[in-house]
Amino acid sequence: MKKILGVLSLVCFTTIIHAQDFKKVQASLLINQVDAAKAELEKVIAKKPALATTPEALYFKAKIYSALAKDAVKNPNAVNDEKAALDAYIESEDAKKGFPVAKENGSEPFFDLYLKNFKDGVASFNEKKYPAAGSQFEQAVYYSDIIFANGWSSSKHKFDTISKAIVIKLKLWYECQNLSSFPDVDPASCTDNVISAIEWNQIKNWPAHG
Repeated sequence: MKKILGVLSLVCFTTIIHAQDFKKVQASLLINQVDAAKAELEKVIAKKPALATTPEALYFKAKIYSALAKDAVKNPNAVNDEKAALDAYIESEDAKKGFPVAKENGSEPFFDLYLKNFKDGVASFNEKKYPAAGSQFEQAVYYSDIIFANGWSSSKHKFDTISKAIVIKLKLWYECQNLSSFPDVDPASCTDNVISAIEWNQIKNWPAHG
């Protein structure tokens, strides 16, 4: 029992110490000083490189690049940096605890990547770029699932206008049209009703809801 309490105390102490390291980053973001927050984060990592892979560093990096990505012309690679940081944060130990860092500081990066992938999926679908659309919608579902699992959205409908099942079916439908390019697809799964008429109507209505 003493061992367990000792480990828990060490974890709590480490978390508090890490939080202190990022206080200036947090403060800059609170007043929307994104460039200052980025500079402060870089200072922290330069001083203590081991902190670069902590949940706090990954989260704040994602949040900073989420803000920078709003100006795609000025910061064309920001969204890629945001995604890399957020995906790493999702895989961190913070996920097992219910994302306390995100809950304290805001879930904006999750919503931003969800919305971007959804809108990109709609655009790709309308341009008949089905593999890209399928991948983008899957990414939207990925972030949507985390958003809803943690109660960050007031909406009661996951992924708004489409379901994960339809996204998976859309990819299968495309693969069935191009079996030579997808040798792992079982032709037996390629029935005429891979996607039902009702589901096609939902797909066609995406632009109206995106």
